[in-house]
Amino acid sequence: MDVPERLTVDWMLKHATMRLVGADGKWQITAWRNVVFFKISGRWPASEAQEYVRRISSIPSILEQEYETVYLLFEVGKMKFKPQEATQYIHTEWLKLLEEPSRVIALIDPNPARLQLWKSVHTIAGKRYRIQFFAAPAEALAWVREELLAPRFPVPDRIGEFLVRMKAITPGQVREVLEAQQAGDGRRFGEIAVALGFVQSHAVRSYIEFLEKVQRSN
Repeated sequence: MDVPERLTVDWMLKHATMRLVGADGKWQITAWRNVVFFKISGRWPASEAQEYVRRISSIPSILEQEYETVYLLFEVGKMKFKPQEATQYIHTEWLKLLEEPSRVIALIDPNPARLQLWKSVHTIAGKRYRIQFFAAPAEALAWVREELLAPRFPVPDRIGEFLVRMKAITPGQVREVLEAQQAGDGRRFGEIAVALGFVQSHAVRSYIEFLEKVQRSN
C-alpha cells in the first residue's frame, strides 16, 4: 500500500475513495482505502446516534472484504451533549462496532475534559482497550500512518501487534522480544516484554481478555 508522507484530512479529501455528507450537515464521512474518517457535529439524541451507528456499520463490513484491518476515526469535538448523557452513547450498536477485532477505532476530541470523559465511560463499559483517544485529527492520522507502515507479525506473535496498537509498546521493542525468543528464551512474549520493562502486566491481561472475547464470539 502506498502511504503518503503525511496523512492528513485534507489529503484524504483530495484522494478519497468514498465521500458522504449528511443532508442535515451533522455528519461527513471520508474514506481512503481502509481508513475511514467520520466528522460528527451538532446535537445527537442517543436513539438517533444508535441508528446512525447501525447504518454506517455496513461501511467497515464492505471494506473488510478487501482489507484485513479497517481504521475508523470519529471526530466528535463539535458534537453537542451534556456530560451526564455520555453513557447513553455506549449503546448496543456502538458495542457491536467495537466487538469486531478487524476494526481499529479512534475517538478524537480536542476538549481535555470531554476526552477524559470518553475514556472513563469506555473503561466502565469494559471497552477502553478497544479504542485509541486523540486530541486532534492530525495526531490520530499520524498514528494511523505508523500503523499502516508497521510490520505485521505472524499469528503466534499477534500480541505484539495488539500492544503496538494500544501504544503500550513500540515496533522496535516487539522486534527485541522476538529476537530474544529466537535466541532461545523459552518464555512467552508477554513475560519477556514485562521482564524487559517494555510493558506492564495489565497490558498483557488486556490482550488475554481480548482473545477470550474473540473466541466467545466465534
